[in-house]
Amino acid sequence: MTPVARALVSISVLIVSGKMFGEAALKFGLPESVGCVVAGIVFSPYLLGSDIVIHGEPLVVFNEYVAFVAELALLFVIFAAGLELSLDELRKVGLAGVLIGVGEALFVFFTSFVIIAGALQLPATDALVLATALVPTSTAMIAATRSIRGINRSLLLSIAIIDDIMSLNILAASLMAIQLGRTYIDAQQLFSGLMISLGLFFAIVLIGTYVVRPIARTLRATLEPEHARVHMRAIAIALCFAFVGLMAGMGYEMILGAFAAGIIVASTEMYEEARRFASQLSSVFAPIFFTYVGAALNPQRLSPWILPTACVVILIAVATKLFIVSLLSYPLTRSLLRSIQLGAVLTPRAEVGIVVAGLAFSMAAITPEIYAVIIVESIATCFAAPLILAATYRVKPSLTKQPAEPDQAE
Repeated sequence: MTPVARALVSISVLIVSGKMFGEAALKFGLPESVGCVVAGIVFSPYLLGSDIVIHGEPLVVFNEYVAFVAELALLFVIFAAGLELSLDELRKVGLAGVLIGVGEALFVFFTSFVIIAGALQLPATDALVLATALVPTSTAMIAATRSIRGINRSLLLSIAIIDDIMSLNILAASLMAIQLGRTYIDAQQLFSGLMISLGLFFAIVLIGTYVVRPIARTLRATLEPEHARVHMRAIAIALCFAFVGLMAGMGYEMILGAFAAGIIVASTEMYEEARRFASQLSSVFAPIFFTYVGAALNPQRLSPWILPTACVVILIAVATKLFIVSLLSYPLTRSLLRSIQLGAVLTPRAEVGIVVAGLAFSMAAITPEIYAVIIVESIATCFAAPLILAATYRVKPSLTKQPAEPDQAE
């Protein structure tokens, strides 16, 4: 069988198994991506993927073609995430959401980096990637969360939006520092790199939006509706690839370009068609990427050191989010309990944490052990949120009575 044919068989297994395990994860209240990662581990070339043999060849084999499709899948996943935002949505975030989101992202990143590098005695690059993986928030978990007593879900989504933007830019700055081969990470230089990355990102989004908007209007005004829809889909994907190339050409990670393209398209009249098309693409490509990430984990090469390290990292992940979100949101909620609940809901890392692990591992920036720690932490924090919330709900009613806040998302 040719390498291309082997790749197609492997990809088909990733899609089907990812869909099956993803649906199972949703039934347990977890993001679909978590189920896909578990499916990848189970059907990886190191477990069932090699044990099941068809026509004398393993069921799953990874080669350069599978790796290329997985990288392409990542771009579609990030592009679809960007489509959930727009300039109008960013304006609606409000000062409170911006301050809490930016403040907690920077605190979690730098605090985690210092603690991990000091307590675990890890190399600077490993500590940098681990700290980056602790920044994001799972928007899928928030979207699936029902109204929480006294907490405005719009605020939760606003903070998660800022988290996504911050985490992807922190990832870009971190990977750039790693690519330069630094064995010692200068916090001031890293912060400067992050500010430059954020400035460049928003400049590209603003300029791109005002350039693309007239194109979208022209298409809608001059073409028949059916032709306009087809062209809008094609142009949306073309813009994704164009901005990916632009960011890569400037020395930044390609995912920043895909994310910026998604926000730009979401801010134009192409939004509805692009969102439908991206949703269809994501239903196929998202399982490919997340199962590929799980399948890259080789259980046979992992050491006993991983579990205790993962436990420490999970503790850091939960504690830093709870502390800083509770502190920053208290003036808004006027209730320590409500602030803790807000921090608990923002605890799950899931999707973007897994993206961080996959990118860093593909660049050989981290060891398989650190890769496994990030995967375990990203999944484990999804279980931490409901446990913490359940504990807060047991607090005496006399301590939880607060004036009800309207839930604008309902």
